[in-house]
Amino acid sequence: MNKHLPLAALLLASSAAASAQSSVTLFGIVDLGLRHVSNEGVGALNSMASGGNATSRFGLRASEDLGGGLSAGHARALLSFPQGEAMLEAARLVLKKGLSVRETEKLAAACARGNGKKAKARRDSYYDEVELALSGALGRKIRVVENRTRQSGKIEMPFFNREDLMKLASALKVLED
Repeated sequence: MNKHLPLAALLLASSAAASAQSSVTLFGIVDLGLRHVSNEGVGALNSMASGGNATSRFGLRASEDLGGGLSAGHARALLSFPQGEAMLEAARLVLKKGLSVRETEKLAAACARGNGKKAKARRDSYYDEVELALSGALGRKIRVVENRTRQSGKIEMPFFNREDLMKLASALKVLED
């Protein structure tokens, strides 16, 4: 089944009483001044100057409402859903909760990842054993943090003051021998 057909049907159904409406707004600031300079015996000069108080600028803001609260941005986000049923369900959710385009895009991304939950890889028990051994030898909570992408890691161990740090350094020196 073509995945675009369910969305088209939903858009048509949601906009039964309304048709697509577009609006374009031109906005901005125009800073313009008139200058008159008169010199005795030489003459006068009239000119226009810009940027005296602010820089002139303008912009366009456009929006398109497909009816029923869905915009073209919503439609683009909904088209990224892998299956027609998921797309229809998401479109109903967007209409029911009044989700923004950004929220709809996040919903589509979560669906593409598999409901937003990445499978958490299990930690190798070797690291737990090292933590336990170091904690016993040093008399404090030790944490081994693995960086799988770089195949490296770090060992975290707390100390409470300078004297405690010196004891920890001495204990590490003893472990070295």
